[in-house]
Amino acid sequence: GDSLFNCHICQLKEIAQLLPQVNTTNKEQVSGDEKPNADEKLIPPQKNRSDNVCGSKTISSVLDSQRGVYSAAALPRTGMGDFIEKRVLNRLEKLNLLPEEGSLNVRVVSNLLISHEVSAAIRRTFKTSAYDSRIPKEIRYVSKAICVFQKIDGTEVCIFCMYVHEHGSDSPNFNARRVYVAYIDSVEYFRPREGRTHLYHEVLVSYLDWVRLRGFNQ
Repeated sequence: GDSLFNCHICQLKEIAQLLPQVNTTNKEQVSGDEKPNADEKLIPPQKNRSDNVCGSKTISSVLDSQRGVYSAAALPRTGMGDFIEKRVLNRLEKLNLLPEEGSLNVRVVSNLLISHEVSAAIRRTFKTSAYDSRIPKEIRYVSKAICVFQKIDGTEVCIFCMYVHEHGSDSPNFNARRVYVAYIDSVEYFRPREGRTHLYHEVLVSYLDWVRLRGFNQ
């Protein structure tokens, strides 16, 4: 039909176009770390978006040039993604549950600086002396999506996805330097099947280790 729908491929394309324009040394744009790594680039703050509609173009940067299909390995690499991927592979190797070489990829597919307005009614209702009676008019945090892909019989399958919200030291006291795991989902197709639970646990543990090293404490 003519109904519009959100397309994550289009969102990736939009992010890819915006990332090079961002100066990651600008503390007004970066939340969550006073010393951002080069791979922790953020797009400018924005409201929740639902205007990404699938068009006729594709993202050539994530295509396998030899096969003409989308490839998880061609997605941009980040320090966090590589850290988690290495830890996962090391864990599976110790358990003798390694998948086929090169078939497993961990990628950060979304890295957005989100800005939410806090309504006057909410600020009046929850105004307390505990936080010096100052509820902010705006809440900002970094939203990230971490995905694990495995190539199974020649097809890329997203077998695990985790959304996290990172609140930096510039956030209000009740959120400062905290990380929230907002959403986790998975499918049962990982091979070898016996390594599925170990993989999911290691992704979560490795992510928490990564943010701890960056200075988050809760």
